[in-house]
Amino acid sequence: MAWEYYELDLTNVPKRQSELDLLNRAGQQGWELIALLPPHRALMRRPLEKAGDYEETQVPAKYRDPVTGATWSGRGRMANWLAQKVQAGEAAETYLVKG
Repeated sequence: MAWEYYELDLTNVPKRQSELDLLNRAGQQGWELIALLPPHRALMRRPLEKAGDYEETQVPAKYRDPVTGATWSGRGRMANWLAQKVQAGEAAETYLVKG
């Protein structure tokens, strides 16, 4: 699924409104709160209405657990299964997909 993102400034709230009013209004427009950022900002996302305009690409797995088959592309935050193995003292390179 393709997403669009929006950063909502919570510092300029009109009189007689609260930050919750702004967030609720955004929710009614289809926005989903995904993070609160300092100072007083909200990161929102919603599905793109015209998803066909954006082509999703499947990123191939870079790491694979041979026992469970769990994978991680190597992008973004390290997958929990691999992070646990690294914290246990194993090398992440052990789980690199060959080929």
